This record gives sequence, structure tokens and C-alpha cells, in this order.
Amino acid sequence: MKNIRVFFIFSALIFPYSCTKKVSVPSDLPQIEYGSADQMSIISVNGSGNIDLDKDGSPDLMLKIESVKIMGPNYRYRYTLQNLNSNLRFRCDHKTDTLFMHRNMLFSDSQVNDTITLHYKTKETIFTCHRISALDSISSIKPNQFKIFYASRGENSKPEDSFESGDRLLFEGTDFLVMPGQGQWPDTINYAKITYQDDCGFPFSAEKNYIGFKLLSKSKERIGWVRLDMLSHPMRIFESAISQ
Repeated sequence: MKNIRVFFIFSALIFPYSCTKKVSVPSDLPQIEYGSADQMSIISVNGSGNIDLDKDGSPDLMLKIESVKIMGPNYRYRYTLQNLNSNLRFRCDHKTDTLFMHRNMLFSDSQVNDTITLHYKTKETIFTCHRISALDSISSIKPNQFKIFYASRGENSKPEDSFESGDRLLFEGTDFLVMPGQGQWPDTINYAKITYQDDCGFPFSAEKNYIGFKLLSKSKERIGWVRLDMLSHPMRIFESAISQ
């Protein structure tokens, strides 16, 4: 029960990320097309460390990857776009985050020897931002959230779009597996598995893998994009581009 209490305390804390300030954009900024090299300087990145978007010698952002084991089989993982430059802003979108609760019962067997078979029964509860089943109930609703806007190649970014400062959480998850009590030993072993996924707005798609940004660079505001490789493990930034 201790692990379950820790989980609910943690899940109440891991979703404070929101944007608070809308930035005014000069009208002379260009409109850009995600994935296009037209009037853009493209930088091949292929990594997740410190990234210098305008090649001025100072890092601007980092794709921060965290995977932490918590007490036995339990773990937490997190992907964050960490803003290293106060003049950098990411394109965001105004959303209402809805968290759903999915319940499931899992069964499996393990043959110990010729006479003993262990039966495993796991009561699974998943909290996530998309419905796994039509029967899933709503766990919570969080209005007025500003989240990263994910775009596909060929989409445009306009000067009047919303760009917000600060670190941006892309995806976070936790898994907690506990044994609340044994059944009729040695026949049945009962488990409870609780999974929390902060994936609100995350596209889970190889197509919507562009993120727009604005950067005050060399005394002028420049606009650009970052392309993520979401299919790699771990996720990485593949390349970036900034207006000339």
C-alpha cells in the first residue's frame, strides 16, 4: 500500500506544466514551412544533448531524457524540452487536458514443475490522456493548458501563432506494480499495476514530429523548427532550422 500512496502523491505533482505569457510578434517575421529549406539554415543534430539553434556558440535547448527506477520494479520516465535561453520560445497550443481511467484484469500462468502451476492475476489501472476503451471514465479535466504544438511536414508557422517560454514537458509516465495480497498459495498470486501517462497533446506519430520556435538572435527575432525522431529509443532531435 505504501507504493500506491507514493504514486498518488507523485501523480498530483507531475502535471504543473503550463504556459503563462503570450508573446507579441513583429509583423516583419516570415511565415515558414515545416521541413522546408527555403530561406532557412538547416542544422543536422541527431542527438539529445545541448543544441545551438543559431550557431552563435551558446546552447539554446536540450532534449532531456530521464528514466528513474523507483523501488523494485517501479519506474518513472520523462521527456522534456529544456529551455536554456531566456530568448527562446516554443510554439504552443491552447488545450483542455482530459485524463481518463482504464481498468483491466490480466491473467497469466507459470509452470513451476510437473505438479505446481502458478496463476498470476493483475488488476491493472491506467491513467492516460486518451481513451483506451469506450468504457473508460474521466478521471480529471484541466482547462486552459498551453502545450507544445506538433506539426507535420509541409504545415506553416505564422508570426501570429502563440510562442511561449519555459521548459516544455513532452511525455511522462510512471509504472507501479505491487502485491496487495496472496490468493490461495501456491495457486494464485495477486498483483495491482498502476500506470500514469502524462501524454496530453503528445501525437504518438512519426508524421507530427515538428516543433516551432522563435529566438531572439543577433539583435533580431528569428523563427524556426525542430524535427524529432519519435520512433527512436530514446527519442532524439534529428535536425533543426532557423530563418536567415
